[in-house]
Amino acid sequence: MEMIVDWEEGQEREIPKTMFPQLMNLELKSLPRLTRFCHFTHIPIELPLLSKIDISGCRSMDAFFFGPVSAPNFYFQGVSGNINQAIEFMQEEEQRKEEERIKEEERRKREVEEMAKRKGWPMKVKHEFHGHDLELIQRRNHKCDGCEEDIEVWSFCCKDCDFDLHPKCALEENKATKRDNEDGLEEGATTKGWPKKVRHELHEHELELIKRWNYICDGCKEPGKLWFFYCKDCDFYLHRKCALEEKKATKGDNKMVWRKG
Repeated sequence: MEMIVDWEEGQEREIPKTMFPQLMNLELKSLPRLTRFCHFTHIPIELPLLSKIDISGCRSMDAFFFGPVSAPNFYFQGVSGNINQAIEFMQEEEQRKEEERIKEEERRKREVEEMAKRKGWPMKVKHEFHGHDLELIQRRNHKCDGCEEDIEVWSFCCKDCDFDLHPKCALEENKATKRDNEDGLEEGATTKGWPKKVRHELHEHELELIKRWNYICDGCKEPGKLWFFYCKDCDFYLHRKCALEEKKATKGDNKMVWRKG
């Protein structure tokens, strides 16, 4: 879109002098091909109530009107009534902000690269907890989706999914997880003191200890992460707590057995 309002040749006589009598605020955002609002050359236009214009993201806009415009209530950075001059100032301001944004992005990228080099971290990692690449960035006011602790500065992040892992969780835990998978979870089960397989009164089949991201426990119906006991045939999940501690607490109670279907 290059123009918002236009008349075909020969129709200029039909253009009202006061085109938008009630227009007070005008927002034209993220229209990169827009060059101007109207294309009238000799007809004076009145915008009696217009006081504010926002042209953020309209980088091709070089004027508001070709012809004379009366906007007595319009004011922008010392410019009163002259919309076209204000447009020039706005575009200069937009360009300055864009240059600052680029400089800031470059500064942050250098900081990330320096930190990665100093710590021996990769710039990107793959982790079994998430399907996308995780990129090393500076991140504050977020929690790690692995350990659920606050992130102070550095994170391996998927911005599209708002998914974060501490460097420790992304790197050390990833190594441990790969090692657990290779050894049939032997080391994970031994280290934590958990059995690799259990039987539970809530389910008819044996449940195996596995590690995976995100599930809903079929015992307490609450979401869980990481280690849990699982029946692959029935897609049945139990928290470690529900599978082990609750199993002891409910021993002897009458429970319904969960069966597939």
